[in-house]
Amino acid sequence: MALSLEQAGELLVSEIRARQPRKASEIGLAEFVNKTCSFTLHEWQEKHLCPLLERLKTEKGLRIALHGPPRYGKSFIVSQRLPAYLVGLVPDHRVGLACYNETHATGFGQVVKDLMLAEDFVKLFPDPGVRIKKDAPAGRFFTAARQAHNDAQPSFLAMGLLSGFTGKGVDTLIVDDPYASADDAFSEIINEKVWRWWSATAGVRIAEDANVVVMFHRYHEDDFAGRLLATGGFEYVRFPAIADDNADGSDPTGRVAGDLLSPMRSREWLSAREAEDPKTFLGQFQGKPRPDEGAFFKREWLKQGPCPRLTRWVRYWDFATSTKESGDYTVGALVGMDRDHTIYVRDVVRFRAEWPDASEIIVETASSDSLMCQKEGADYQVGGDARATQQGFLQDLARKAAFERIPLWPDKSKGDKKQRASGWAARARNERLVLCPGSWDMQAFIAECMAFDGHGLTHDDQVDAVSGAYQLLWMLEGGTVQDEKQGLNPNSWEYFDALSAQAKEASEESADDY
Repeated sequence: MALSLEQAGELLVSEIRARQPRKASEIGLAEFVNKTCSFTLHEWQEKHLCPLLERLKTEKGLRIALHGPPRYGKSFIVSQRLPAYLVGLVPDHRVGLACYNETHATGFGQVVKDLMLAEDFVKLFPDPGVRIKKDAPAGRFFTAARQAHNDAQPSFLAMGLLSGFTGKGVDTLIVDDPYASADDAFSEIINEKVWRWWSATAGVRIAEDANVVVMFHRYHEDDFAGRLLATGGFEYVRFPAIADDNADGSDPTGRVAGDLLSPMRSREWLSAREAEDPKTFLGQFQGKPRPDEGAFFKREWLKQGPCPRLTRWVRYWDFATSTKESGDYTVGALVGMDRDHTIYVRDVVRFRAEWPDASEIIVETASSDSLMCQKEGADYQVGGDARATQQGFLQDLARKAAFERIPLWPDKSKGDKKQRASGWAARARNERLVLCPGSWDMQAFIAECMAFDGHGLTHDDQVDAVSGAYQLLWMLEGGTVQDEKQGLNPNSWEYFDALSAQAKEASEESADDY
């Protein structure tokens, strides 16, 4: 069939356009990755991860926290292809890549450099300003366009998280593998060093409009990713190996619970990894440092309800030994108990302050509590942790005028965090715990309970404060003399000890399962 003159003209124009090189801006990240590797991207990479990262082309000031399972191709795209792609689009773009050490980051830099020297890259990004020198070091190299600025700021810079921040400017910062191993993640010293790299160095030196992409595995609530997310400002995107209920909306794939992320790992293989080490599987393959329902406390145990008029309230203070940004809080929990030994958490005060500023807040709180209890005809007493260095805080408070009329109890009781919490955990488990709504941040308290594992790797100040208040209440109750003929009296110390032992055993079994 003969073409009309108009159709022939349109066909000719199409052929001419097809022969012309495409603009760099028209090349998508998924297309670039597919052209520079020997395999085809999986659906989650092509339809979700690459479009997410393409936002870096046009948006500024992005803060993206990204989780994906190990050996699923995250670093292949984010740390090896993305830097070359961004520099190809904008020849004077500056990319910083930070890993647990500079050697690891430089290894990625070698891949980026090889890509940019390859013939396919030159065809896709023909701008002469994108060219780099063949003998440039893999950890620090310049494009021709970047070199023309003559400002000593490289196009690609490899960095180590424990070796500081060079102070050089970046337009995009990529953080990949903050920890060399799980042992490093659980090391308080290394965890603090990694966090300081961000909070005191890198995070405050990069421009507000620079983009930041952080990739990680989860280890515990207070790891690098946990702290980033807790500070706010980061968009959390999670690609779990097996789709879950996605309660927080962090998984963008839209999968049904139970669906696999990729055919790279079979369901049998994943099930075997989960059976070997449930906690590691949850953190590294699912992007969650703990089960949604909690490890020691269960969410359904934390009931909410009205606050009754009780005959006694106690406020127990758990003092912070550090006021650094990531340190513990000083926390005071106001707790009461009724005749059937139901525990009521009425208020929790939580703050960071150095002494003596902290003491002023404590005195003000005690005065306010005391006035409230007077109006309600209730007894009011205060307790505090008097172990180790905290003893000096109690001694200082005892000198305050307010505590001339308010009893102040020093707590030197022994036991680890789990043991101290097991008593009121048992009450909660048996529906004898009520959280009373008020001006305090109940959701933060619940979140801390859900994260509590008794190992001190998460903020547990609120849990510790309620544990102390619970023990003080039992002490003030005095216990009752146990009549062996009548069995355990529900108001006796023996009953309390048995209940605590039962809760501890159940919690340990739950932790083993976890």
